[in-house]
Amino acid sequence: KRLSNNGDYTNALKKFEEVLKLNPNDKEAKNKINEIKNKINKIAMLKNEGNKLMSKKDYDKALNKFNEVLKLNPNDKEAKNKINEIKSMLNKVRNLKTEGGILLNSKEFDKALNKFNEVLKLNPNDKEARDMVNEIKPILDKVKNLKTEGERLLNSKEFNKALEKFKEVLKLNPNDKEAKNKINEIKSILNKIKSLISEAENYLNKNEFDSAINKLEEVLKLNPNDDKVKNKILEIKTKKVKFEINKMDVSNYKEIYDKYKDVFDKNKDMFDLYIEKLKELVDKLNEIGDYKFAVEVGLFLMDIVEKVKEFSPIIWEFNAEESVCEISIKDNIVVLGGDYNKDLGYAPVYALDLKTGRKIWKFNAKADARVILIKDNAVILGCEDIYWDKNKKLDYIIRN
Repeated sequence: KRLSNNGDYTNALKKFEEVLKLNPNDKEAKNKINEIKNKINKIAMLKNEGNKLMSKKDYDKALNKFNEVLKLNPNDKEAKNKINEIKSMLNKVRNLKTEGGILLNSKEFDKALNKFNEVLKLNPNDKEARDMVNEIKPILDKVKNLKTEGERLLNSKEFNKALEKFKEVLKLNPNDKEAKNKINEIKSILNKIKSLISEAENYLNKNEFDSAINKLEEVLKLNPNDDKVKNKILEIKTKKVKFEINKMDVSNYKEIYDKYKDVFDKNKDMFDLYIEKLKELVDKLNEIGDYKFAVEVGLFLMDIVEKVKEFSPIIWEFNAEESVCEISIKDNIVVLGGDYNKDLGYAPVYALDLKTGRKIWKFNAKADARVILIKDNAVILGCEDIYWDKNKKLDYIIRN
């Protein structure tokens, strides 16, 4: 009985079996043997079930089985060892879940996920850990997708859109180092772009067009897709051409034409501006009496208009009786001075409407019309001819 009370059922059973050898009819011994055998079988069954539950990592139920064993036999060492083993493991699970929860609250999702995955390795049936993993994974998947999209946009030089993607990452995971580094990288590029644009604006305000364009082209190296900057460069190039045309004088009008011929071929408005400024230059030269250069510029004007006639169709044609040797333009009037023609017996001079080519008047000069000046409502002709006496001068003033 003492052995049985102490849980030493095997030795107790042997003692009661010895009693039956001495007294086969001892009912108490028989009852004790049956009782002990039932307990031994029950304990063996509970241990077997507990071990199976442990192998399945169903620790809570396994713990219950080994606790039942101790109720039957408080001194069962195997059950005590199993209980200690399970409790140690459950304490580790509890600590891992606590750490995972703290990391989750700090939005350190990767580390939190690792903790809960460790829990599931120890106890795949832990519902709380499973729920946490299911909660964290969609967040990390979204973070991964945002970073992938952000990287794609960054590689495409779409900096502002990429910046928004990485900022969304930080809203989900404020501790994401990769996103922080990408944001710093993008901000550095955007600040560089902002600085270059500011420098370009400063140069533009000083009419330093080439320097402004150079700065904006640096922007395009950083962001080739910036349509605003591309348009700004075109705008500045247009301003540069207009600026140079407006400052044009007799010393550089040909140089400007050669420099921007490609622009004139593609941009009719720009070509028209150049032509208009050439006309103004001719008028100015006539007004100051610089007839030689006035004629030179006028002939150049007619020459380039003829060269680009496939781009800018002929407005009108006029058939003069003789070769034109002098041209003068004033407002909407053009005066053509012709060479002396022996057969005609004169040098034809015509006043034409510049817009329509309509003849306003014709004058027959007695010698080549070499100099033409339009002043107010008068046309002044200076004439000479090798067939005339060198001492003979022919000058005319034609009014209205």
